[in-house]
Amino acid sequence: MKTRYFIIALSLAGILFSCNKAPQNDIPVPGEQITITVTLPDDITKGGAGEKTTLAWTWSAGDQLAIVGETTEIFTIKSGFTPKKAEFTGTPVKGDKFTIYYPGEDAKTADWGAQVQNGNNSLAHLKYSAALVDVDTYLTFSFNEDWAAEHGGSLSQLGVLKFVLAPPAGVTAITEVSLSTADELFYSGNGETKTNKLSLQLQNVAPAAGDILTAWMATSWNEASIPASTPYVVSIVADEKNFTQKVTKTTASTLKTGMVNVITLTDATLWKDDTPHFASGEGTVESPFIITNANHLRNVGDDLQAGSTVHFKLGADIDLEGITWTPISCADGKVIVFDGDNHTISHLGASFIDVLNGTVKNLVIDAATVNANATAGILANKVPADTDAGISSIEIKNSSITSTAYVGGLLGETDGRLTIGNCTVTNTNVSGTLAGGVVGFFSHTGTDYSQMDYCSYIGGTITASARFCGGLIGSVSQSTHNISNSLVKDATINSAKDRVGGAIGQAHKTSLAECCRIENVNITGSQNVGGFVGVLYGKVERCSVTGGSVTCTASNLGGFVGYPEGATDKSCTITNCYTTTWVKGGTCANIGGFIGILKSGTTVTDSYEKCDIVGSAASKGAFIGAVDYKTTDVHSEVTNIIAWSTLDVYGTVTNSGTQDLITNLYCATSTTMTVSQIAQMMNWSSEYWDFSGADPKLK
Repeated sequence: MKTRYFIIALSLAGILFSCNKAPQNDIPVPGEQITITVTLPDDITKGGAGEKTTLAWTWSAGDQLAIVGETTEIFTIKSGFTPKKAEFTGTPVKGDKFTIYYPGEDAKTADWGAQVQNGNNSLAHLKYSAALVDVDTYLTFSFNEDWAAEHGGSLSQLGVLKFVLAPPAGVTAITEVSLSTADELFYSGNGETKTNKLSLQLQNVAPAAGDILTAWMATSWNEASIPASTPYVVSIVADEKNFTQKVTKTTASTLKTGMVNVITLTDATLWKDDTPHFASGEGTVESPFIITNANHLRNVGDDLQAGSTVHFKLGADIDLEGITWTPISCADGKVIVFDGDNHTISHLGASFIDVLNGTVKNLVIDAATVNANATAGILANKVPADTDAGISSIEIKNSSITSTAYVGGLLGETDGRLTIGNCTVTNTNVSGTLAGGVVGFFSHTGTDYSQMDYCSYIGGTITASARFCGGLIGSVSQSTHNISNSLVKDATINSAKDRVGGAIGQAHKTSLAECCRIENVNITGSQNVGGFVGVLYGKVERCSVTGGSVTCTASNLGGFVGYPEGATDKSCTITNCYTTTWVKGGTCANIGGFIGILKSGTTVTDSYEKCDIVGSAASKGAFIGAVDYKTTDVHSEVTNIIAWSTLDVYGTVTNSGTQDLITNLYCATSTTMTVSQIAQMMNWSSEYWDFSGADPKLK
């Protein structure tokens, strides 16, 4: 490192003060108003090593001088000054010794830590400060060391640190330059506080290829002594990265006052990218890594460690527009805890996480656009088998995701032990082979299971090119998965194939959906289409479908479920549920206000339909479109139900022996009572139902 010193232009050698009311060195009478005329020297230019350094200090409106003796008085510049000459007025000061401050008495506590240079090689931000300490007169004086010594005092004046640097190749915006040492060797201002770093903020510095960065920084009027062999580190912050060069001088040096101290580094290839991975933190639960920019976010995957849990927390909103995103992976035993702290990540161009092992919470993802060729979700692609994961308080909004495989607005697939809670996917389009508004596929391995609670999909379109499509989940496999207290609203669900539902495309045995609502959702599929679930082998309790419509182009359309079947174990049960959607069957077969086609081993109790049902098929019924199972199969049981349609309760029956199938049935054609009155007469539980209106609602 080459450090050179130049006499500072504002040494003010020969600045003269004169008084028109008293002879020089004759102290005026206290109380009189006096005028002092002050002249600045010509600009001083010093050259060295092929470099030219010029500093010029001029007067400006509002300038003041503070003179301190036994009393303290402020002298204020008068109008009509020129750059080099000005008049100041004030009241005489009592005393035998005087300290003279420019630009005022507060110069002695000035702090240089907030300097900002606007533009390359600009001097506009530099503000001169100086003090003549304990001199014997203030009527005639100069701000130079010789004059101060002749009059029994000393001179303190700021220094200037000038950087002449060839910046790293390719940087587009430089926002900071600094000089630092390991020990606190510098003064942070004109006081006695020391620091190990002097930094200058930069604005509007956008170097082109080959440009030199010239930055000017005012420094303390206390000189800093730098011992021999002390490593200096010069840093540039550019494009949210930190670049450094380290140089060690073998001899001692001084950051001088009253001088321009020049640091020149002209080899742009010597910069080292020394960007901190995070703003702060240690990655622990007590001290998570803090993320405040896109570069920090991209470092998350690199800092995960196999066999350990690493904690991260957002400290600011992050915009990834124009940035290529590589999903974070928690494979190979890496565990993540990521707390968004209610901040937003916007303009993701790929899934945020690939393999999730751990926890993600309190995060908003806005305006993401994801295109994939494998299982995909906007938050994460997959939770693998034998993995514990938690997703809570996540909002996905104003986004889209498309994949040629399983896809979900939040998560593609879980094959592990996953808990999802308080998550919302809003105004987001989801398209894939198998598709779910929140999760594509609840899979399972062994006894592993997942659960969803208080989640929603609102105001988007879900499209599947193959079977399994649902507003919450595309398909739920055979395990004790539980979906509860969740909502699909103001959405459109389309599939070219079968197993399509407002909440779930297909729900397998031992799964349970409870306390979920479908509101104003338009659903279309080819076969096995239901307002709540397309194909059901599991359990549904206290769920509802209101408004919207369900449409089927082939067969098995139900206002609540298209195709329920419990087989020999009677695993399929529906309890305390209702639907009021528009059932649009067209020419498809098996159209029911509640069930499209009823297979064996199904139990339905304490439920009702109040749907508009249209379609030309003969197998069309108020509650069930068709009953289809062999006489040797386990019969289904449909009891305590209300069908509010003029159609027959079911359309067609393929085998005999169904006369005991439906019991305790009420139809609109057989009573003048309200649905609530009938439900109460049938002893439906007031724990679950609100009977205050004409139609009962779930509590």
